[in-house]
Amino acid sequence: MAINSGSGITHVFLDVDGTLLNTVSWDLIRVALGVETESKELEKRYHAKELSYDEWALADSSLWIGKDYEKAVECFENPSFNKNVVEGCHRMAEEAGLTLILLSGGMDVNCLALTRHLPISCFFANRLRHEGGKITKVEYTVSLKAKGDIIREYMETYGLKSEQVAHVGDGCNDISAFEAAGLKIAFRSRDKALKEAADIVIGEDFLEVAQAIIDRADTSLQGGQRLLPVEE
Repeated sequence: MAINSGSGITHVFLDVDGTLLNTVSWDLIRVALGVETESKELEKRYHAKELSYDEWALADSSLWIGKDYEKAVECFENPSFNKNVVEGCHRMAEEAGLTLILLSGGMDVNCLALTRHLPISCFFANRLRHEGGKITKVEYTVSLKAKGDIIREYMETYGLKSEQVAHVGDGCNDISAFEAAGLKIAFRSRDKALKEAADIVIGEDFLEVAQAIIDRADTSLQGGQRLLPVEE
């Protein structure tokens, strides 16, 4: 399905943990499910280079199998947003007509909770599968280097060019997204490589992020956000 547009940004991919929120979804789930001790041991192995990033994530999430799914959902009920994230997202969507998409290395239950606060069109995240109130599987689909491929596939599906796409992120797993997006914004980042790859580096106020994107937006969209079904 091709999307006709003028020149400028039309779609904005947003990292979640550290970018929109000042929390880390994996940490919240570890606490909620009572697996902190085991998780810390795996983290030590990762930092000792005994496990790769993706091996660490898979081993860590395997600790959640059989745990209470509702506890995982409940820990995301009150999101802790970074400065002016809610206002900035609404400005991008409602004033500039931009399509906002969450692209998270965290969990789908976190992204779903955010759709109740932010004008999000759809999201991509790792999925918690459950049955009978228990977590049965964690689908690890947003691995360390997956974000770039997800953006490219989305652009191909909807007939977008890279210059129509922005990505906002803060960490190492956003580097591949920067390779795909036309506009690259590092927000609240401590990652040297990401900041060097960014077109724009912004410190603390998300309204600056919103304004930078709005200044580069396709003006033909104003007042008409394109909504797609939210991925659950």
